[in-house]
Amino acid sequence: MHEADALLNRSGRWMLAATLTVLAMAGMYWLRFEVYPTRFVPLSYALPLLLVMWHGYRGLHWTMAGFFGLTAVLKLLWIVPDGYFDNEGERTLFLVMQLANIGVAALAADLVVLIGRRLEASNRRLAAANAELEASNEELAAREEEISRQNEELQSQSEELEQQAEELRVQSEELQTINEELAARESTLQTLLASAGPAAHEEELLDKICDSVPRLLGPHAAASAVLVRSDDFLRVEAHHGFGSGGPRTESIPCQRGVATLVMERGQTAMIEDLAERPDLESLQPAEGERFCSLLATPLSMSGSPIGTLEVYSRAPRAWSEQEAMLVEWLAVQCSRIWETIRLRDELQVGKQQLETFNQELEARVVERTAELERRSFELRLLASQLTTTEQRERRQLAQVLHDDLQQLLVAAKLRLAAVAPDNFQTHVQEARNLIGQAIGQSRSLTVELSPPILFEERFETALAWLARRMHEKHGLEVSLEIDPCAEPAGDDWRIFLFRAISECLFNVVKHGHTDAARIGIRREHETIRVVVEDRGRGFDPAVLQSDRSDSFGLFSLRQRCLLLGGQTTIDSRPGHGTRVEIVAPAADESQRFTSPSPTTVERRVIAMPEPEADGRAIRVLLVDDHRILREGLVSLLRDQAGLEIVAEAADGAAVELAHEHAPDVVVMDITMPVMNGIEATRILQRELPDIKVIGMSMHETEEMARSIRAAGAVSYVTKGGPVEQLLEEIFLAAASRRGQTSDSTGS
Repeated sequence: MHEADALLNRSGRWMLAATLTVLAMAGMYWLRFEVYPTRFVPLSYALPLLLVMWHGYRGLHWTMAGFFGLTAVLKLLWIVPDGYFDNEGERTLFLVMQLANIGVAALAADLVVLIGRRLEASNRRLAAANAELEASNEELAAREEEISRQNEELQSQSEELEQQAEELRVQSEELQTINEELAARESTLQTLLASAGPAAHEEELLDKICDSVPRLLGPHAAASAVLVRSDDFLRVEAHHGFGSGGPRTESIPCQRGVATLVMERGQTAMIEDLAERPDLESLQPAEGERFCSLLATPLSMSGSPIGTLEVYSRAPRAWSEQEAMLVEWLAVQCSRIWETIRLRDELQVGKQQLETFNQELEARVVERTAELERRSFELRLLASQLTTTEQRERRQLAQVLHDDLQQLLVAAKLRLAAVAPDNFQTHVQEARNLIGQAIGQSRSLTVELSPPILFEERFETALAWLARRMHEKHGLEVSLEIDPCAEPAGDDWRIFLFRAISECLFNVVKHGHTDAARIGIRREHETIRVVVEDRGRGFDPAVLQSDRSDSFGLFSLRQRCLLLGGQTTIDSRPGHGTRVEIVAPAADESQRFTSPSPTTVERRVIAMPEPEADGRAIRVLLVDDHRILREGLVSLLRDQAGLEIVAEAADGAAVELAHEHAPDVVVMDITMPVMNGIEATRILQRELPDIKVIGMSMHETEEMARSIRAAGAVSYVTKGGPVEQLLEEIFLAAASRRGQTSDSTGS
């Protein structure tokens, strides 16, 4: 900051000096050339040159001198008239004198400036030297003060050391006295420590402590005792010196005992006269003279006070600090040895418990090993039986295909081969009947292998179908108690539970010797509980552990449920029926199957209607995932007068085609990939309610018809039925739609 100010001051001064120099030169020029053009004043140049003595800038000074010399030359050569001088020599001499005057004046002024600068520099050096000397003097003075202060501290420390030496001499004398007293009791302490060896018990240790205290403190210590807090009382654990009758009492209330006060404060208490403290109760002998004085110190275990070591005297006395220190040291050693003995006892108990635990663990290992071996045997048995079951089912399927379906198809082929003009209708009708039987056999086989209703409808509906089927095939009455919210989580659980319930019902038919069973399903939070029970003859569940083939069904059921993450409980007794309970995960809200409430569709039998009067054909959208069947239906329906096939679809894309072509009737297959016909029908009825839907499937089941009608279809036909029935339903649906359109137009 100061350097910046100095720089600004220097710049301003230089500008001022330059300005004055220029003004001086301009003034001299004006005087020489304008005012006095023919006059010469030899020393007149010296006055402006003296400015350098004020500003000190030598460059400006010599610039001015050079300008004055140039001015003199110009004036003498061009302005002064020729006759002013007598000859050229005089002119030259006068010019030299003018230049000499200017040079001498400039040199004199410059010398003055140089001398002044040197003097200023010398003064500055002298001032800096003086400042350094003053700083050095101040530092020396400070050092002198520091040295004097240190001398005073050393003197004070010397006095303290002398005082401490005196105190150490006194303490040494006291320690010598204490050492002499401790040496006299060393043998007693060694005996005490040796008696508290690792073989001593708690009672033995405390008795030895109480016996040693009077010998350590001398004849004025009449008795000693160890008190331990137990609930609200102070219990006497050991004592010595109370005579043949012992203490008057074996316990003292905590709120009145000296030991309680000592444990709360954690400090040694010395009472010179117990008569002065009637509020405190202490131990007294049952017989003989009373104790009048008391010294008590706390006993600790794991850092917490648990009791006190107390010393009694028969006469009032003041206990010394040495006695208190000795009793405190003895209490600390007693606490440590006591804690060691307890830890040793706890360690022995822990070892015993560890041995017991090891024995139990070994027994559990043996038990678990046996369980694992049994499970391994069961899994091997399950794998073997599953392979056998698979081969048996394959053989049964092949037998059905060979003995029934193939025979019917061959017979139909033979009937068609025997067709002649005279028996054409007869053989064609027989071939149609045989093909119908083949279709019925394949439909029955499909239902046995995988019931379509299991995947197309609610689990409750599938079980209702299973109950009716068991009644129709085996005469078994099955009652259902099913929570509508109890849907299995995923297709794997849906298939397993359906098969498990079917297997349980089949076991009732085969082994239960009863004609009634009950299926109960309820939802419990995130799980569903399935119960299948009967009042048949029952069995012994122990047979499930064996390899008997007749018990393998329930065994396989339990193992498969366990592998899926569920739980199976089988409860049965001979003569008291069987109860099978399965706990499985429930479907969440996103998986739960919902369907609208069923609607009633009235079926009317009318004659085949004619096309509309205006000649517009009935627009039909045909939806089926089987290409060959779809092409066959298209070829049949296109030949029918009054019908127009506007589009075909193989899956749920029928919804988009219905929006695009606006058909009058949709013939909808139920079982399709991506989106089944039931779901597609629901969407059509919600978005395009005027379009009539006719359900179609290979299965002649009432459940399938009920499901598609509940979704909004007006009727249901089977693919194996007569073509006339399908045509009739199409014309009926179209007539119904025209009637609705007319009603809406008239209104």
